[in-house]
Amino acid sequence: MEGLNWTFPYFSGAANVTWPLDWRISPADYGRVSGMSVSEYLAYRHRSTDVSVPNVVNNYGYVLLVYVARSVFPWMGEGNAIVALQLLVHVLVVLATLSLLETTMQRAVFFLCFGVNPVVLHVVTFPFYYFWTVIPPFFVALAWYRVGRPEVWAWLGAILLFLVVLTRPVTVFVSGLSFVVLYWRTRSKHALFAGLLFAGLCIVFRGGSVSPVWHTAFVGIGAYENSEGIELSDESAYAHYREATGVAISTNPVTGNLRGVEERSRYYAFLKGRYLAFLGEHPLRLARNAVFNLVQSFGLGFSTKSRALNVVSGVIGVAIGIAVVWTGQWVWGVGILAYSVAFAPYFPPIPAYLFGAYFFTSLILAGLAEKVRVTAFQRVNSTRPEFRWR
Repeated sequence: MEGLNWTFPYFSGAANVTWPLDWRISPADYGRVSGMSVSEYLAYRHRSTDVSVPNVVNNYGYVLLVYVARSVFPWMGEGNAIVALQLLVHVLVVLATLSLLETTMQRAVFFLCFGVNPVVLHVVTFPFYYFWTVIPPFFVALAWYRVGRPEVWAWLGAILLFLVVLTRPVTVFVSGLSFVVLYWRTRSKHALFAGLLFAGLCIVFRGGSVSPVWHTAFVGIGAYENSEGIELSDESAYAHYREATGVAISTNPVTGNLRGVEERSRYYAFLKGRYLAFLGEHPLRLARNAVFNLVQSFGLGFSTKSRALNVVSGVIGVAIGIAVVWTGQWVWGVGILAYSVAFAPYFPPIPAYLFGAYFFTSLILAGLAEKVRVTAFQRVNSTRPEFRWR
C-alpha cells in the first residue's frame, strides 16, 4: 500500500470530518498506527479526537470518499472499508458497462480486459485515490450510449465528477469531455448547464488543496535518461533539494517541515526553477518524452522496471491508435487523449496514473474484436451486415 505519511491524512481526516469541510488529522492517532503492520493498519478504525492539526498537503476529495466508505462499512477500519467500497463500485461499473455493449464478443473482451484484468484489480484493491479516475471515462460511456434521461446523468455527473476532480485534479479534461459528449449526443440543455456548473465548481475550489505540479514534473524527468541524475521517485526530488539547500524534507503529516508554508513554498519554487532550467536546456528531449508518454498512454503504460516493456507498450499504443481509426471509435481515442494530456506532457503514464484510460482501451479492444469477427465471416456469408460502431 501507499506509505503511512500519505494514507494517514486521508484515513484520519475521514474520522475527523467537520462542516464546513476542514481537513484535520489526529497526532495521537498517528502515534498509535506508526508501529502497526500493514494488515493491522488497514483494519484499524481511526478516532475522532479533540486535539487535531490541519493537513495542508495533497488533494481533499479522497477524504470524503473514505468518509463514505467508513460510513457504509462501520465495522471496518478505513483501509479495508475503502477497498471494499472500491471493489463494490468496480463491480457496478463493469456490470453497467456490459449492459451497454451490444454483442457477446464485445462484452467478453471488455470483461477480460477490464473486469478481471490483474493490473486493473491491483489498483481496485489499492487503498489510495487512483481507482476513482475510472468514473469520468464511465460517464463518457454513459453519455455516448445515451443511457436513460440525460438531465439526470448531467446533474449527477456535475456533482460526482467534481468530487473526482477534487480527488484527482488531472481528471478535469476527461470529466469535461463527458458533458461535451452528452450534449453532442442528446442536444440536452441540461448537459450544457450542468457542464457550466461543473466548470464553475472546479474554478472556485481549485485552490482548496496543495499539490503543485512542480514536484511531479521534476520527478517525471527521471523516467528517461538525463545528465542531472534525476530519478523517477519522490526521494530523488528530496535529495536534490537537500543537496542544494542542506534542508531535508520530511513528509510526516504531524511534524514534517513540508507542512510549513515557508519551507513548502521554497521547496516547490526550487523544483520549478530546476524544471524550467532543464526545459530551457533540453526542450526537444522533454518534447520527445511527452510524445513517448502519450503514445504509451494508448498501450500498457510506462514500466519503471523494464525498458523493453516500454517499447512493447509503445508499439501497442500505435496499434491501438490504428484500431481507433479502422473501427471509427473516435470518442474512446479522444477520451484517452483527454485523460492523459493532463499529465503525460511531464510525467510518464505509470499504471496507477493511467488507470482510468484502461477503461477506454478495453472498450476499443472490444469494438476491434467485434469488427474482426464480422469482417472474418463476411466472406462466408455475404448477407451478413457490416459492423458499425454506434
